Parts: sequence; C-alpha cells; structure tokens
Amino acid sequence: MKLQINTTDKTIKIDSDVLLSVLFDTLEKLFPDEVWEEFTLKTSSTIVGWINLLAVPWTRPYWPVESSRRWWEDRPWYEVTDGGSSDEPEITLTAGTFNVEC
Repeated sequence: MKLQINTTDKTIKIDSDVLLSVLFDTLEKLFPDEVWEEFTLKTSSTIVGWINLLAVPWTRPYWPVESSRRWWEDRPWYEVTDGGSSDEPEITLTAGTFNVEC
C-alpha cells in the first residue's frame, strides 16, 4: 500500500482500494498515540509526485522500546527533541508531504 501523508494539511491519500482493517492497522503502526485520528482521508484524488518513497518497517511505536533502534528513526514525519526535565523525548510532527510504501 502506498500512502501520501501531508502533515501540514493533516491529510492522507491512498493509491488504491484497501480493507479498512488493513488501513487502520497501518495507521496505528505509522503514528503513535492515535495521532492519525486528527488527519482527513482524501478520496477521489490523484496522487502526483510518487518520488522518494519511504519503506517503513513494521515496528510498533509503543513504549517501552525494547530495541536499540527507536521507532521514530524510520518515520521522518516526526521530529524528536530532548524532553528537558522528562526522561522521555518530545515527539512532534514535521511539516511536509511524505510518500510512504507499507
């Protein structure tokens, strides 16, 4: 499945038909804490500019992260900064349009 994620407009486009269960499962893996619920699914629209497709591994973005590789390292639509006094980093959406192949 190919998705185009626009974090500025908070929209998601899909290149073809997909089962809802597969779509929801994919969105839960791509976005932690149900952030995807803030996005609008754009239908009947042509996706242009399928360049720089990002292949996203199927790691679940849940705490605690057990591997040495953090889940957000494969998701460039997230920006991670030091959490300050908190032990956990601050994770925010990066503005832009991202083409993702899952």
